[in-house]
Amino acid sequence: MKSVPENATSPKITLHFCNHAGCNLPHAFAAGDVAVTHDPVTGEPVMTALWTNAVEMGRCAGLNMAGIKTAYTGTFGILNATQVAGMAFVSMGMVLIGNITNAGIYRHVIQEKMDVTPFKGQIINHTLHWGHMAFG
Repeated sequence: MKSVPENATSPKITLHFCNHAGCNLPHAFAAGDVAVTHDPVTGEPVMTALWTNAVEMGRCAGLNMAGIKTAYTGTFGILNATQVAGMAFVSMGMVLIGNITNAGIYRHVIQEKMDVTPFKGQIINHTLHWGHMAFG
């Protein structure tokens, strides 16, 4: 477990977290807006109020509550999706505008820190699909 810096939470509360969505209290779990987790790239504690991260944290917490040991891989920076002037827009360390079909694939590649050499051409040409990662 890591201690969360005071500036990341209320100055009156010190939160602790682990990668199984557990808290510093026995049999207690946290997810979503009330949870502090870590950025998988920097390892730094982060708080996020984004639905996409809360869903994954809740899934992990639920599985652990059910006795299925499941690690939460961390909040991948800020991932947000919206529409701007009628155009789909996703921001997650990279920005996709218009065709956001592969946002999940790109998020997976970044989060898993994958070597993109085997499918670099498909990334550049915007033709990457799950098969490229499975079979190179």
